[in-house]
Amino acid sequence: VDVLTGIVGSDVALAVRPFAEANRVPVVIANAGANALTGENCSPWMFRVSFSHAQLVSNFGAWLVKRGIRRVYALGADFVSPREMVEAFRKGFVAAGGTMVGEAFAPYGTTKDYGPYLSQARAANPDAIFAVFYGAEAILFVKQYQSFGMRDKHRLVTTMGLTPQMLRKAQGDAAAGILESLNYVPELDTPANKAFQAVYQKKYSALGAEFAVMGYDAMRFILEALKSLNGRTDDKAAIAAAIRKVSYEGPRGPMSIDPKNNALTQNIYMTETVSQGGQVVFRVLDTVPRVADPSEGCRMAR
Repeated sequence: VDVLTGIVGSDVALAVRPFAEANRVPVVIANAGANALTGENCSPWMFRVSFSHAQLVSNFGAWLVKRGIRRVYALGADFVSPREMVEAFRKGFVAAGGTMVGEAFAPYGTTKDYGPYLSQARAANPDAIFAVFYGAEAILFVKQYQSFGMRDKHRLVTTMGLTPQMLRKAQGDAAAGILESLNYVPELDTPANKAFQAVYQKKYSALGAEFAVMGYDAMRFILEALKSLNGRTDDKAAIAAAIRKVSYEGPRGPMSIDPKNNALTQNIYMTETVSQGGQVVFRVLDTVPRVADPSEGCRMAR
């Protein structure tokens, strides 16, 4: 094996790290977002071309404060990803002058009624609620948020996971009007993204969402590195060094690896979901260019 890639779960990626180091095999992570992977558990053999939880929201709080949102209540499912998202959001939001007025985490995989959590959040009188849920829970939460009548007074704000393309049909109009901080938006009006979407949609008859793009970029980093080595794979350290030097303009924007922690530096997009042509789509409001992964604690020994 010359290179390992993929890995959705952060727990799996963390378990692969010692294996990769012991066998000196480069790993290109296409999804797992735990901060530790490019923080205290970073490795010269591990590269992340997806995102860290902290990277997705590190600038979101300051952006919201500039838009007049100064009091936020946080809600999420009770596991590592939402908790890391909330903590990273809190850090940037408070530093920019915002106030966190409370938080709650619902039992993961068993919560069907978010009413008690929404009542508690509403009682804190926030300007907005920062929510982090995934999959079926995201569908339930978004629909219950709308039925609870909170959307007009308490803005719903979030990041990756709450309203991805694969869930918006089930969520319907309840998914509109949400402010989100994302590392990819399928509607980006750039030549690289238009070219990617044209090929993807022709092949799969579906919109290429964030997971498709991150998989594409993982393979692109590997291919670009191997091209620079003229296809030689006998020296794994040379492959790792070549991956570290790859840069290109991709569907997400400018792509490069930060050598201090082997994490992707990428644009972060501030967006709003809007109803358009009978469906909910993303509208880009602002772009924060070339955001580095702020995860802390990396000591990159080579």
